[in-house]
Amino acid sequence: MRLSLFDELGGDDVVGPLVADFHDRMLRDAEIGHLFPAELTPDLLARQQRYFTALLGGPASYEAAALELAHRSVPIEDRHVTAALAHLESAVAGAGVDADLARRVVAVAARVWWARNW
Repeated sequence: MRLSLFDELGGDDVVGPLVADFHDRMLRDAEIGHLFPAELTPDLLARQQRYFTALLGGPASYEAAALELAHRSVPIEDRHVTAALAHLESAVAGAGVDADLARRVVAVAARVWWARNW
C-alpha cells in the first residue's frame, strides 16, 4: 500500500509546522501579505492546515465551495500564485523534507492552484 504525501511527510507533526511557516512567509511578503489580514491569522492557519492535510491525502476534508467562497473577494492574480508556490517550496525545504518528496508536494499544490476556478 502506497503512503499518502501527508504520511510521507510525517503527518501532523510535520504538516502543521510547515503550514505555519508557509503562512508566515506569505504574511511577510510585500506582494501577497496584504491578502492575509493579520486579525484572521488563527482562522486562516486552521483552514490552511485542513486544506493542506486534505490536499496531501491526510485525514481531513475540505470543501471546494468553502475555498471558492473564501477567495471570492480576494483578487488573486497569477503573480500571487507564483509567489505563494515559491514560499511553499521554501517552507517545505525548510522543514528538511527530501528533495523528491518536496517536489511532489509543491507539484500537487501547483496543479490545484493553477487550475483554480476562483
